[in-house]
Amino acid sequence: MLPIDAWVAADPGRTTFRQAVHVVLTAIAGTESLRTTMALKGGMLMALAFGSSRYTKDIDFSTRQDLSAFDRDRFKGDLDAALRRAGDSLGYPILCAVQTCKQQPPGPDQTHPTIRASVGYARRGNAGEMRRLDAGQAITVIHIDHSLNEVIDTEDVYTLQDHNQIRTYGLVDLVSEKLRATLQQNSEVRVRIRRQDIYDIHFLLRTVPERFYARIRADILRVLIEKARTRNLAPTPDSMKDPEIRARSAREYGDLATEIDEPLPPFDRAYGEVQTFYESLPWPPGAMP
Repeated sequence: MLPIDAWVAADPGRTTFRQAVHVVLTAIAGTESLRTTMALKGGMLMALAFGSSRYTKDIDFSTRQDLSAFDRDRFKGDLDAALRRAGDSLGYPILCAVQTCKQQPPGPDQTHPTIRASVGYARRGNAGEMRRLDAGQAITVIHIDHSLNEVIDTEDVYTLQDHNQIRTYGLVDLVSEKLRATLQQNSEVRVRIRRQDIYDIHFLLRTVPERFYARIRADILRVLIEKARTRNLAPTPDSMKDPEIRARSAREYGDLATEIDEPLPPFDRAYGEVQTFYESLPWPPGAMP
């Protein structure tokens, strides 16, 4: 895992943004109501834990809590107060504050809603930026996407500083959730384009030694099936052969070339290696065609 201070300093052109990310993660790690319920996942986890250069201005989290148990007003208040404490403790020349906090999609009957909070950040010596931040209208923002009612089977921790830790997805959940999202592109429940997931899974397959995957293949399959079941999906050994899933995964894949530091692997190669890995999972005999 890359130390957070090294990650902040690694890109001088985005130092202020990375400082703001550090503030956000420190705020969550230092607040019990947030630390105990939020698990980091997605591109930011890929960057910090595995050295991926692909990440966006979103920080993705999940929780096992369902909507009925989630207090959005408390979440917003706890996060805002924690951001101000973390900003002071880290000593960065920026201040962070919650700008908005909404449920997507709205409504009390959503099974898998996301709480989307925007965190603005402003330079402390810039009066205009500070006024916009205080008014909830900051121009520079980080989005926190907090997914509710998620299956989380394996967890790990990422240490920030002073033994401050944030909960994260384990590799089993990281891979299985990205496989589930890839398959879900062609479901009746949600039709989406997930251009990043094939890249991310391929990156993890190249980064983590094969001998480690040999020990967790059964767990990846078990968690994939469990995650898929909550979305009314039924994965089979042939699911990755679906031409529609392949086509949706390919759409906009090429745009990732501008978002990563290394050359983008050709889509056919990346998808082929991910499909080979998927089909190598220990599917029970009854699942075979």
